[in-house]
Amino acid sequence: LSVWLAELRELFFSQQPDFVALHLQEVGGSHWEKPGLTKAVDALTQALDAEFADFWSSSMFVNLDPTRDFTALGSIYLVRTS
Repeated sequence: LSVWLAELRELFFSQQPDFVALHLQEVGGSHWEKPGLTKAVDALTQALDAEFADFWSSSMFVNLDPTRDFTALGSIYLVRTS
């Protein structure tokens, strides 16, 4: 996570975005309740909140039918507040 955050920080520094949409593919799929997956998502969202304090953030993780074997989607939106 720290390497990924460092790369993202560098991208934010060089591009100075006002809005960023992160699309996450395969966020657990039909196994989203498996131990550790929800903790990993929580760790990611908390790290983004801490790292990019000048952005408002919102996230959504979708798994509409856990009985089907498909890939869950996740999106995180960051909007500069200042």
